[in-house]
Amino acid sequence: RPAAPGARAPGGGGRRIPNHLLIQQSPQTACAPRFCLDTTLLGSPAVLASGPAEGPSTGGTLVSAEVADLPAFEASDLSVYAGSGASRAFASVVSVRQAAGSGLLSSRGVVTFETPAVPDGTGAVQFWLSA
Repeated sequence: RPAAPGARAPGGGGRRIPNHLLIQQSPQTACAPRFCLDTTLLGSPAVLASGPAEGPSTGGTLVSAEVADLPAFEASDLSVYAGSGASRAFASVVSVRQAAGSGLLSSRGVVTFETPAVPDGTGAVQFWLSA
């Protein structure tokens, strides 16, 4: 069983989180530091490019975002939203495609999502990706 999130591994410097990819490949392995990642080693997620830049307020626009170091490998790993509080609108994540060789420590890929409907006259809407 992997260490609990936030637990420190023996001799480790930073907070440790489970390395789910490695655990899935070795499901019968007992708890060991090699199955956890030091969060200080993770890259800083970034959106490198996205498009199209606009669409109708009725939603339904497919947007592709080129990302780096986003620790997500399936659509269910992500939330894409605009706004906050009661006005928060969630987009539907359609796909996550990571480049060959991508892992939790370093990755490049493309996230595609479908924009939600927003009230007419809303103006520009900024979307946020959260893993």
